[in-house]
Amino acid sequence: MTDAVPPVDPPVSRYAHLPEPVRLEDTVTSAEAQAIPDEKDDYWREVEWMLRVSGGG
Repeated sequence: MTDAVPPVDPPVSRYAHLPEPVRLEDTVTSAEAQAIPDEKDDYWREVEWMLRVSGGG
């Protein structure tokens, strides 16, 4: 009776071969684009900042 160990294949790297490149036409944006909102005046910007920092909003 022998305690022979069966040969083990070396681990295969999943990065050994790169996948096929994706065509630009096959890509889809992941977020909807929105118009940039009008700039708020300094008063409201500071009020919103104060509420965020103080935990009140």
